[in-house]
Amino acid sequence: MRRYRSYSLFFLVLLLSGCAALCPPETPLFPERPVACQDFLDTLDKKVHEAGVKDHASFSVPGFPYLRSNRFLSALKKTLKSDAQRAYWLQWMQQLDLAARDKEIRNLPDKAILALNAQEAGPPDRELLYRRVRSCSCELLSHDQTCLDFYQTLDPLVEIPDRYSFLMRAAGLYPLTSIPVIIATRNVRKKVRSRFKLDVDDLPVEGSLRTF
Repeated sequence: MRRYRSYSLFFLVLLLSGCAALCPPETPLFPERPVACQDFLDTLDKKVHEAGVKDHASFSVPGFPYLRSNRFLSALKKTLKSDAQRAYWLQWMQQLDLAARDKEIRNLPDKAILALNAQEAGPPDRELLYRRVRSCSCELLSHDQTCLDFYQTLDPLVEIPDRYSFLMRAAGLYPLTSIPVIIATRNVRKKVRSRFKLDVDDLPVEGSLRTF
């Protein structure tokens, strides 16, 4: 009995040590970043998530809270050949993030805006919050760009996640979900065709007809 307990304890220790090796504690990409700006953007992301107002038109770049990308920019990185092209690509991703955050701030509830601005009362100042976002975005970008391995760290992270589910495709559920789309498309097509089959004299007229 003792022997089995010893074996169990031994395998448990191995399992825990293996997990510790495979799952190291998460550390920031650039540890010496301005803490105030990093914490502010992290808090803003948390408030946006809690309110369910995240803008899904673009994708956040992991580890770079001031950058967002899309499929075009993700594919574009493979064609960049000069420092000027990389700088423009980087600026594009920063502007994409700022545009998304502007939408998110406008959709946040007043209570969240007051909390982020450290206001106890008064009208929620969304413009003030957005200006702070812009300031922190530029400050973090300026800091990160001083690191020698900045682009080497950034490039592999500018990837767009695949939203397709392999399990659903394997189970054949995607063809099933396409059925209502096909039906709706056919109905619209019938309506459009019925309009084109009408004689010119029977077409509804808005305004006045003119011949050129």
